Amino acid sequence: MKPIGNSLPESLKIVYSPNDFDENFDGYLGVLISNVAETDQIRYIVRRIRLNENEKVSLLPIIVHHDFKTLPDSLVNLVDLTIRDLTSQSSQVAELVANIQMALQRMEPVENVDKYEEYIITRALRFIYSRGKKVLSPAITDDGPVGYVHSFITQFMDREYSLDQYNILRMAVKEGYFTSEFVDVIYLCNKCHSGALMYREACTTCNSTNLVQEDIVHHFPCAYVGPQSDFIVAGREQDLICPKCNKRLKHIGVDYDKPSSVFICNQCNQRAQQPTIMVKCCTCLAENSVEHLIKREVLRYHVTAKAMHAAVQGTTLSINKFSDIRGTIPRDVFNLFIAQEVERMKNAKIESYLAKLEFPNIIDLFHKIGNDAQMILLADIVNLIRSNLASSDLVCIENSSTFLVALLDRKHEDAINWISKITIEIRRSLKDNHDDFRAEATFNLKKLMPFKEANDQLRSLVALQEKGS
Repeated sequence: MKPIGNSLPESLKIVYSPNDFDENFDGYLGVLISNVAETDQIRYIVRRIRLNENEKVSLLPIIVHHDFKTLPDSLVNLVDLTIRDLTSQSSQVAELVANIQMALQRMEPVENVDKYEEYIITRALRFIYSRGKKVLSPAITDDGPVGYVHSFITQFMDREYSLDQYNILRMAVKEGYFTSEFVDVIYLCNKCHSGALMYREACTTCNSTNLVQEDIVHHFPCAYVGPQSDFIVAGREQDLICPKCNKRLKHIGVDYDKPSSVFICNQCNQRAQQPTIMVKCCTCLAENSVEHLIKREVLRYHVTAKAMHAAVQGTTLSINKFSDIRGTIPRDVFNLFIAQEVERMKNAKIESYLAKLEFPNIIDLFHKIGNDAQMILLADIVNLIRSNLASSDLVCIENSSTFLVALLDRKHEDAINWISKITIEIRRSLKDNHDDFRAEATFNLKKLMPFKEANDQLRSLVALQEKGS
C-alpha cells in the first residue's frame, strides 16, 4: 500500500459525514471515519458497513479519527482503531489494515448459510478471527434498551440491541465456539425485551400503586398492634394515643416499639406488609409480573480453537436452538430416518405414519411467560409426546408451535388413537398449568408410501391443514 500525503494508506475509503457515505467499496482495503461530529453518526456509518451483504465489505477494518475526550465502550467495540492524529499514527493504521487484510485472505470462501442464526455466528466468527480476538467482553450502553451489548455479534444483526444476541450466543456456546464466564444479570420485559423497567409496590387487592407506608406500632401494656395512624387522634397529632386502652405512648422501647411497617392502599384501604411488585416497561408500557420478566446472564466469551477452524474453513455451522430438548432429533436427522424407513417399507410389509401436531396460539402463552420458560414448556410437551410413544418412534420440533412425529411400524387405528389422545392430553396440561390457557390444536396424519420420495411426503405433511378437537 502506497502512502498518500498524510502517510495514510491510499486504499482507505475516507468518510467525513453520513451524507457523503456511499456503498462503493471497490479497491478499498479499509475505512477511515474522520471527524464525524456525533457518535450516533459514527455508529450509523459503521453499521451500514457491517450489514453489507458482501462479506469483503462487512469485514473491512474501520478506523475512527476523532477529537472526542472519550467514546462510549459500545462504540469503541464496534471499530478496530481510534486515533487522534493522522500523521503520527499513520504507521499504526497501515499496520492494522495490512494485518486484517492478510487474515481475511487466509480464510476460505464461506459456504451458503440459510438460517439466520448460522449466518450471524458465521459472520461474527470470521470477524473475530480476522482481528485476532481471544476474549470478547460486553459493553454497558445507554443507547439501547437491553443495557449491555455484545458488539462483536450485534454489529451484524438487523437490530443492534436485540435480545436475539443472548439466544444466538447461547447456541454458539453449546456448539463449542465459545466458553463463557459470568459478568452480570439483567431482567427484561417479556413483551418487547427492553431493560428500561420501573418497579413499584402495588396493592395486593386492586393493584393500585397509590400506597402509603406506615410504621406498625406495638403497645406493650395492652398488646395492641396497628399502623401508626391508628394511634393519632385529631387535635393531638403530636401524641400517640392507644386506640385500645387510650393511654399515651411515652417512650419507644419502654412502653411501645415499631417492629415493622405496613402498606396502606389509598384506593381501597387494603393493608399489607408485603405489597405486590409491579413492573412497567418504559418502552412498550406493558405491565409485567416479576416472575414473568426475562432473566438473562451477561457473559464474557472466550474464543475456542473450533471457532477459529470454522472461521478459516468457511464451514457452514449447524445450530439448532431446540437441540437441548431431550427426546427430539434435528430436522435433517429426522428426514434421514424417514428416507430410511421408506426404503425399509419397500421390502417389509409394514405400515408407518407421519404425524404433525400444531398449536397455533401457543405463541400468546410464550409471550406471557418469556423465552426461558418457553424452552421448559416445550420440553414438557415433548415429554408428554414421548410418554405415549414406542422407543423406536421419532420426534422433531419443526418450530416452537409445531411437532413432527414418526410412528414406525404402526397400524392405522393405533396411529389415529395416538394422535387424538396426545392432542387432548397436551391441551389439558396447558389449561391446568397455565392460568386456564385454552390451546388451539391442529393435527394431521399421513401414511408413509414406500415408492414416493421421503422429502416430498414430509413437505406434503407440513402443508396439510386439518383442525383438531
